[in-house]
Amino acid sequence: MEADLKDYQTLRAERQPKEAEKHRLRIVAQQAVRAEHLTGNEHWDAYLSFLQAAIDKTTNLLNAHGSILLDPQIVDQDEMLKAKIGRCEAQAAITAWETAMSLPGELMKNGEIAKERLDEIGSD
Repeated sequence: MEADLKDYQTLRAERQPKEAEKHRLRIVAQQAVRAEHLTGNEHWDAYLSFLQAAIDKTTNLLNAHGSILLDPQIVDQDEMLKAKIGRCEAQAAITAWETAMSLPGELMKNGEIAKERLDEIGSD
């Protein structure tokens, strides 16, 4: 049985709410990541806010490129290749910024560990 335009539209309408839910969950997950990395230090928190804004903006770009790739009406290979490259670049940027977000917490944690070790060494 061949799918026709009506079948496609029906399937797309069924998937739209799922895509909206996925997008909402991604936003919630991103906010959870940000909350997890809060330091309590106003300077580091400003840094984290800047990075989170960059992640949010790039996530929108990532989703836009993904929409192009999933759209069956777009058949131009150049446009699809640009979307694939853009999606890879956006994902790489998000990964880098998420790594950068973990730095303040790691620096503070490792600083405390170093202080404790110095206290141990100094007390000998």
